[in-house]
Amino acid sequence: AGQSPLSQPAGLMQWEVTGSDRTAYELRGVGDNGHSMALTRVGPPPATGAFGATAAVVDAAPYRGHSARLRVQLRADSATTGASSWLRIDGNGEQLALANNMGNPLQGTTAWTEQVTVLDVPINATRIIFGTILAGSGTIHARDVTLDAFDRAPEWRTDRVGRSSPFYEVVDVADAGRALTLRRMEGGTLMDNEFGTATAFVGADSMRARRVTVRAIVKTRDASAATLWVRADGS
Repeated sequence: AGQSPLSQPAGLMQWEVTGSDRTAYELRGVGDNGHSMALTRVGPPPATGAFGATAAVVDAAPYRGHSARLRVQLRADSATTGASSWLRIDGNGEQLALANNMGNPLQGTTAWTEQVTVLDVPINATRIIFGTILAGSGTIHARDVTLDAFDRAPEWRTDRVGRSSPFYEVVDVADAGRALTLRRMEGGTLMDNEFGTATAFVGADSMRARRVTVRAIVKTRDASAATLWVRADGS
């Protein structure tokens, strides 16, 4: 699935502070045309569950029918509860999708860390909202904030060639299907010339009479052999 020309929101990113306790958080250090900033707690010690967030809004129309990927470099200073990035899709006055990285937040004082969040953008989406979250006290710094649009990634399936039992499985699918692991499960007898594949299908209409290239960064562990493959089928 290829990247569209929508590499990031054009022009200056306009940020605002939101969250459950927004008056106790302050936006600071906005720079790089809005692609870097910080959010810090300036009020009294927060109540349990209190958080602040930064938010920028872009029109969803160019992203409809694609996947939106938020990339951001984050660094925490004395974050007592946790901090992360977040991404939301709205349409017709409703929230259509929401994702954040508070399941694995930055805590305490950290080095710069990249976080990636991906959501599919429905055809009825009207706006995309994204930013950073800071729960509790401390500061969260953000830089290199970008929002990419990609063709939606296909679903993956596993095929075990030449055998009746499915001893291979696709696991750890991430980044809207653009990262995954294919592994052989325990059990069964490994036969000569046996192999499994991770297989995805995409429509060929836009690729007819053109050369197709498949690119990936591949890492193996305890593998006899591994490779990428691509096939074109017709009716």
